[in-house]
Amino acid sequence: MKTLLLAALLCSTASLAWYSNTSYASTVDSDRVCTETDCSKELRRLIRLARSGSGDAAALVAMAYATGDGLEQSNEQAIRYLRMGVRQRNAMAVFLMSDWLRNGFMLEQDLAESQRLLDQAVNLKYAPAQYAKAVQLLQAEQDGQLPEAINLLELATEQRLASAMLLLAQLKQHGAGVEQDLPGAAELYRKLVLAGQVSARP
Repeated sequence: MKTLLLAALLCSTASLAWYSNTSYASTVDSDRVCTETDCSKELRRLIRLARSGSGDAAALVAMAYATGDGLEQSNEQAIRYLRMGVRQRNAMAVFLMSDWLRNGFMLEQDLAESQRLLDQAVNLKYAPAQYAKAVQLLQAEQDGQLPEAINLLELATEQRLASAMLLLAQLKQHGAGVEQDLPGAAELYRKLVLAGQVSARP
């Protein structure tokens, strides 16, 4: 029964994740680097920062090249800048590389390297990576891995990652994989609603 509940909860939260267990490649159009019509000046600044060693800037430039959002789409440049960020051990870049390798987006699929990079991003305390790893562990349906999955969700929740907060609230509400905690679940739902997450209202 709890296995079925866990599976249902995971399905219901998959669409909420910023970087969820779904492919980044499939959601790349919704995560725009440029919010204005012309952001060439900002992108030039990000390119300079990336070349100067900013891993965050390198990851953002990689996404811009991957999507053609503000820069001419280029697989080669996207991979080049993402590798810059990974060399800097930047958590966002490491997680993004893990996602691209897992889904065969821009790069040839490599599940073993993807998993290694996901674990590295978790060690770098990157909330989306903590959420993705927790989902992996929950989907494995092995009782011995539940405490680690819950711990990762709690860590991501502390960083206010909406997808982690919602999944943890649902697990606490239903007592799936964790002791039932209705006040704790209610508090998480309240925070989500106040942050504008309409899916938490029901």
